[in-house]
Amino acid sequence: MATTTKFWTWAQIYSKMKSELDMDEEDFIDEDEMREYANDAIDVIEAHILTLCDDYFLRRGTITLVSGTDEYELPSDIYAMKIRGVVYYNGANIYDVKRIKEWRKFITYRDYRYQVTGTEDYRYFIQNETVGTPHLLLSPPAYESGAYLEIWYLRQANRLEDGTDVCDIPEFISYVFDSMREKLYYKEAAGSAKHVLAREDRDASLARAIDTLSGMVPDTDNEIEPDTRFYEEMV
Repeated sequence: MATTTKFWTWAQIYSKMKSELDMDEEDFIDEDEMREYANDAIDVIEAHILTLCDDYFLRRGTITLVSGTDEYELPSDIYAMKIRGVVYYNGANIYDVKRIKEWRKFITYRDYRYQVTGTEDYRYFIQNETVGTPHLLLSPPAYESGAYLEIWYLRQANRLEDGTDVCDIPEFISYVFDSMREKLYYKEAAGSAKHVLAREDRDASLARAIDTLSGMVPDTDNEIEPDTRFYEEMV
């Protein structure tokens, strides 16, 4: 019988740790600090996931064009501005919205804004002008209005703020637990035998997670897909 993946809430994670570590009698660490430990562990796993298995956090969003506008906010949960692709679709007119390449970024951006006919393919690059609000900069500016851009991007892993928040990396929850134990034992008595053992368990959990991620593929098709974009863009 197939097993069901368990998605742990913060309330469940904290309850397990309190019971296992007899924290009811402890006063040197509170729930807020334990939650910080859990989120620190999620930070670590998230970085490895997005290095080794890009599409683990793949998500789709929509950008609604506004005629005359060239700046559009990225999704609020995007990770490090990692866009996997942008597709324009309006009826039968469907195409990749290509990212303007670095070495011709600025001249291409300006050139695409000159004498717009309303038939040009859109292109884009990312502008990070204001702290916390990077934008997709479209060229030419939209010559129509409508929800015509589909953006595929890598989202952030969920963070734990209240009891109902879910840890959405269930395959690697053991690393979260082991990391929390290690940090608690470090604070309690750094270098103690208990702390050293917890540190070894945490490192072993991370190594297993990295091994798992390194072998993750979406299916059994391992044929190498040639990347011909360079040649296509030269045409």
